[in-house]
Amino acid sequence: MKNYLISGLVDKYRIKTKLYAISPNHAIKVFQQKYPKAEDIYVIQNLLKKMKRILFLFLVLLALPTSIKSDVWIDEDGTTAIEINENGIISFFDTGSFYYFDQIFGNVRKNKIKLNLCLGFPQKGMPSDCFKKLPSNFSVHNNGKTRALHVDLSHYPFLTSAFEKQLRLGKTMEISIDDEDLYSSFSLNKDHKLKKESIEIFRLLD
Repeated sequence: MKNYLISGLVDKYRIKTKLYAISPNHAIKVFQQKYPKAEDIYVIQNLLKKMKRILFLFLVLLALPTSIKSDVWIDEDGTTAIEINENGIISFFDTGSFYYFDQIFGNVRKNKIKLNLCLGFPQKGMPSDCFKKLPSNFSVHNNGKTRALHVDLSHYPFLTSAFEKQLRLGKTMEISIDDEDLYSSFSLNKDHKLKKESIEIFRLLD
């Protein structure tokens, strides 16, 4: 058993409480049992650890943009970072104010929908390889300045591996997400860097 710090909205008020559980998912279930009407529930320790690790990778990328084999890639606009996790989760961390991303984020947050994801070489329209209705969730970081979407592509490990291989070879690749209405596309290359303003945002702790 481990002590987890859980956060959730109960009657529009943010509650934080420590609970003993065998895993993060179990802790969330215990919180739901305690507060049946709770929404937007997440494990705070996990998010802090994740953001510290991602920030470290960002800083390494800035120092060694051509030599590091990282699983974090930067969009050409310099305000969005995309992490391809070894467990198959692709996370989109946005520090800007891109309208389409914000609308998709809001849809996932309010309606708990599944997202479509496409990735591949640049072409007109969406990238070539597309997958429908993938498990998706959201999170908020850095004092609310970073919005994140997480899409589960764990059933396609060879595809994500091939995608990253092309990125490491210096190819420009594209990845997009959509909610059947709006879509947000990102152009990735190992030479892309975060803007100074985004780096400062990622340094903020929740």
